[in-house]
Amino acid sequence: MPMLVQRAGLRDVVVAVLVSGLVACAWLLVSEGGLGDLGPVRRYYVYILAYGYLILLLPPPFAGKRMASAISISLGLLVSAFLAADLTALRFFDTPFLKLYPYLPVTAGNASLADVVGYAVSYVPLGVWLLAVATTFLGMGASRLLPDPTRARVVSVLLLPLFYAGTALAAVASEQADPRIAALMAEPAPPLKRLASADRSGNFTLAGNSRTEPRTIVLVIMESTGASTPSSDGQRLLSRQIVDQSGTGRWVAFRNAVTNSNATDISVPSLLTGSGANESIGKIHRLPFVSQYAATRGYRTAFITSSTMRWAGFEPFFADASMDRIVTAADSGLPFINDLAVDDHFAYQAAAKAVEEADGKLFLTLYPQSLHWPFQTDSAFGIPAQIQDRRARATWIAETGLRLLFETLRKTGRLDDALIVVAGDHGEFDYASTLRMPRMRMDTFEDGILSPIFLVKAPSGMSAADYAALAANSDKLVANLDIAPTFADMLGAKLAGGLSFAGYSLLDAIPDDRIAYATSTNEWRHWTKAAIAVARGRERMTCNNADLCRLNTADGARLTFTRKAGPQDELFRLASSDPVLRQALGQIYRGHYQ
Repeated sequence: MPMLVQRAGLRDVVVAVLVSGLVACAWLLVSEGGLGDLGPVRRYYVYILAYGYLILLLPPPFAGKRMASAISISLGLLVSAFLAADLTALRFFDTPFLKLYPYLPVTAGNASLADVVGYAVSYVPLGVWLLAVATTFLGMGASRLLPDPTRARVVSVLLLPLFYAGTALAAVASEQADPRIAALMAEPAPPLKRLASADRSGNFTLAGNSRTEPRTIVLVIMESTGASTPSSDGQRLLSRQIVDQSGTGRWVAFRNAVTNSNATDISVPSLLTGSGANESIGKIHRLPFVSQYAATRGYRTAFITSSTMRWAGFEPFFADASMDRIVTAADSGLPFINDLAVDDHFAYQAAAKAVEEADGKLFLTLYPQSLHWPFQTDSAFGIPAQIQDRRARATWIAETGLRLLFETLRKTGRLDDALIVVAGDHGEFDYASTLRMPRMRMDTFEDGILSPIFLVKAPSGMSAADYAALAANSDKLVANLDIAPTFADMLGAKLAGGLSFAGYSLLDAIPDDRIAYATSTNEWRHWTKAAIAVARGRERMTCNNADLCRLNTADGARLTFTRKAGPQDELFRLASSDPVLRQALGQIYRGHYQ
């Protein structure tokens, strides 16, 4: 009898460890480092052991009557759904869903059914569903080996202090000794603030005359489109394809451009106002929208996007942008094709219609979404069947939509004298369709994320001197937040009340010693991880949780690693002297060492 009890006790331990091990293996299969990196287990062992405990609580399937089996299977599928959510969050964001949820732009309080379905379809691949179901039901099957799983559940609970002691020792062993780094790690997290509606109308004045006042101004903000994004046929860059298919000249491509953020909810508001991503939320609520300069000059203004505006505070933020017309996904009546947007065909058609119906001066802002991960792959435009790659299909939509816009501008006699700006809010990875993902774009500024597509077509009415100045800046360090000061300069607007732009007008010479900052977190946008970049000339310092800080040399979108960076380097000192970037650096070092 004692031998049987001993064997039963050993079996309880083995099954408890086996079930938790199954969850841990699933965890590692989707994580960035794969099975060779135990970091996700060390960081999130509480979640893993909780799933092990929960699976051991479930009644074993196919062990009783039909109703009991149905209940067991239903409960197993419910646990699988929660596990799939956690594995998906881990796959994309290296954190479980519960830790990610507070940072999501769309939450239970403001999510519609379309939002939820969009997220599920966009982000939870079939492989993750299958992995979650297999893990849960294999664990439930293993629990059938136990006559009474109570002791196995106790073992799962007893594993908690063991893992806690191990992770605490690991944290102590990797403690960063440099007092400057320790000071960064001690930086408290700032309270999160929200973008909101604000009256900006009195914060600028107009000169008697504009520097240039074309009949048509078109600003195209390309979601998740980098300078290195290839065309749909893979034979050239998308930027070159856009210029060629426009059928007009006077384009300037900015080859040394950087973004202000790898996060849309920082980059787009900054781009449209000229506020730096590292500047205060108070300032971004005072700076006028670019459309306000145009509206005061008598332009009809329109903002058209295939995205919903019901996230990240965009809806109230845009409420006082002095737009005559705002068209969003809510006006389309179409289903979402990803978490935030409908078919871009809707946005491009609406933009073409706005041009056709314009009677007088037009300022049009177009914000398409097809190149946002996981890339739009079907469209009313009708994508050729031979294009199979996901990003190539999304790029084809962008090319076709912009071609429609150019043709409409030409047909209405507006193309030659139009000022057209095409700028990405940031670059994007071309994610593999495998179970395990590379790191998320929001966690880094490497691999083209820092370098957005940035093109300007000068209007025929622009002076030779201004066009020469624009072209002379093509190899200078420019940023997409230079768009707002350029529009203000061109339309003769001056900021009032002590306000100033973080960027420069592209119609003036960009200083050679210019410093440009980019960050993934700031006063109005927090995230589970942080990343920053500091640029000067061709120098780049990029910092993230995985690599800490690195010095690189930029050749267009390509970064060539030079060496590790630290408190002794000037770009690091510049970042650590800025309150917002200093807090981001602290988060980066805490995430790396703790």
